[in-house]
Amino acid sequence: MKRIFGLMFIVTLCSMLNAVGGRLAFGMDTFGELYTINAALRIGQVDPMAPTVSIQVMQQIKNLSLGAGADYHFNRNANLPEGFESVWGKHSFLPIYGSFAYNIPTYGSLKPQLIAKLGHSFPKFSFPFNDEDEKYSSSGGAFYGAGIGLDYRQSSLQVMYQTHEMKVKNSEYYDGSWEDDYENFMVARQLNISLGFKFGN
Repeated sequence: MKRIFGLMFIVTLCSMLNAVGGRLAFGMDTFGELYTINAALRIGQVDPMAPTVSIQVMQQIKNLSLGAGADYHFNRNANLPEGFESVWGKHSFLPIYGSFAYNIPTYGSLKPQLIAKLGHSFPKFSFPFNDEDEKYSSSGGAFYGAGIGLDYRQSSLQVMYQTHEMKVKNSEYYDGSWEDDYENFMVARQLNISLGFKFGN
């Protein structure tokens, strides 16, 4: 957590030094799912709602906003039928990305936007069944999303459909050393709704 808030502080400081605008937002992941693709099978789970926090810096160029940001998607756990447990356990995400927004011209204080994000997501899983004979580990992958926004003065509402790509590797301890068994490609998707405050230019 200290690294996360340290990263957000650095991004904020850079925004102030470079005299660009920024957005600090709190939100919620909804309609989440996490699944793996194995051959022709898609196996996964429904994720419950979980809170998010994000900070973004933006440079306005006419009707375009170009920027960068970092989000933290707090821990969520599998939503499975009674008696079932997930080998993935609690998991969170830290995406870092570039952003592009087109500000639709309007008259008045309401300013609608079309938004796209592209970057890299760093997942963290608890893997509750890891032991001295078998373990899972994860590595990050692409992060991307698209959605709409609505600004009213300094307030900002965004609704984004976002995707995190990652890999999960299974390893077994055999004859004194860890050996990789298999690796699965995984995808997490959420509909994120956030309300933020815009500051700066």
